Amino acid sequence: MKKPFLRALCAAALALATAASLDAKAQAEKIPAGLRYEQNRQGGAAITGYTGTDTALVIPARIDGKPVTVIGNYAFAECRSLRRVTIPAGVIFIESNAFLGCTGLRSVIIPGSVTSIGGGAFYGCSSLRRVTVLDGVTAIEDYAFDECSNLTSVTIGGSVTAIGDYAFDECSSLTSVTFAAGSRIHSENFSDRSPFPGDLREKYLAGGGAGGAGR
Repeated sequence: MKKPFLRALCAAALALATAASLDAKAQAEKIPAGLRYEQNRQGGAAITGYTGTDTALVIPARIDGKPVTVIGNYAFAECRSLRRVTIPAGVIFIESNAFLGCTGLRSVIIPGSVTSIGGGAFYGCSSLRRVTVLDGVTAIEDYAFDECSNLTSVTIGGSVTAIGDYAFDECSSLTSVTFAAGSRIHSENFSDRSPFPGDLREKYLAGGGAGGAGR
């Protein structure tokens, strides 16, 4: 009597585990309406455009069984309704102008899987207030956050070794730049065209850079 009961119990548990796994996979691959994508040469998926109107967007980690590894040039440019976006771990490249002119975007976390933030990637995101760049990112390219006029706080992971020309220029509200402990960024990583505006420009060009502004 006990063995059939145990077999039934195990079968039920397996069915529940399978259903949970399928549900998790479905969530990971849930494709928002209006999201355009294509397969890239590396066998992953690249986000190429977005025509939806969601205010909060979760970019899926996988599409058609392939990992999302690239957010392409101009993919979300001028998506003014977008206020919050979740970039999944696994994205390697955020290409140039990917979020250009997303004037409603308020905060962004760049996952450590990203190696570089492309030129002008968040240019003109005038409502952006907080940016967190996690460990793993190595480069923030030219004009990446230029003209983010409401940006007040930036946290930069210790793996960043280069910040491009005018990367945070014309960020008139920026008062706090914090580099992670052990950061390898120094003033010699900056060209004469500093990434930072105003007093922050002088602070990071004059000294070693690591440790954060305002200390």
